[in-house]
Amino acid sequence: MPAYVRPDQKDALEALSKATGRPMQEFLREGIDLVLRKYQRRMAKEVRK
Repeated sequence: MPAYVRPDQKDALEALSKATGRPMQEFLREGIDLVLRKYQRRMAKEVRK
């Protein structure tokens, strides 16, 4: 699954990656985890319907 980011997001991720030594993909995975946790309860309610 490719992820498409805006040019400004790519630039910010590249800078963050360079500053921390962590790969950009790691930040993308972390962001996905945060969103999934944020909506976890809502999704659980949808599954129960």
